[in-house]
Amino acid sequence: MLKKKGVWVLVLLMSLLFIATGCSQETDGDSDASAGSGDETGEANGSTDETVDDGEVYEIVFAHVVRPTTAKGQGAERFAELIEERSNGRITVNVYPDSQLGSDREITEQMQSGTVHMNAPFTGVLPSFVPQFQVFDLPFLFSSTEQAYDAMHGDLGEVLNEYLIPQGLYGLGYWDGGFKHFTMMLEQLKNRRIWMAYE
Repeated sequence: MLKKKGVWVLVLLMSLLFIATGCSQETDGDSDASAGSGDETGEANGSTDETVDDGEVYEIVFAHVVRPTTAKGQGAERFAELIEERSNGRITVNVYPDSQLGSDREITEQMQSGTVHMNAPFTGVLPSFVPQFQVFDLPFLFSSTEQAYDAMHGDLGEVLNEYLIPQGLYGLGYWDGGFKHFTMMLEQLKNRRIWMAYE
């Protein structure tokens, strides 16, 4: 279980992916120890010096719902490699792909309870936790990949990330899975009504 704020700073700086939980649950003893008036690690109560080596080893449980061979699956594995490499082995990321720990919704619920630390969910599951994420269900919300990227890495992404915090979730970034598209010929779509929904 992660207990030091400095580790979160390090994780955030190296993050390539999406959602993490607030796993920094302090016991009474932890809060007393961290509330001291400064020590060799830097500022009292919240040092941001990620190079401090307290000798502890940390584990991050990262679960997702796709195969390891997909872009998301490969991204999760690369994330794990980079975290271990850049933390000199002090932080390990155990990746559980292919719905091993449940659906996106179940994994997100486990994040809230602290048994899973990270997920890379589809945005369709997030309205169950934060209704404002229904914005992604609007058709033609973005006219290009660039516009979507700019919005999610700008004001829209920041606003949505703020809504996650009261749910015990923290957005680390956004990664698009591509726009939904049809594989039928244009003539086959003529005079048809098409409804799309996802969970």
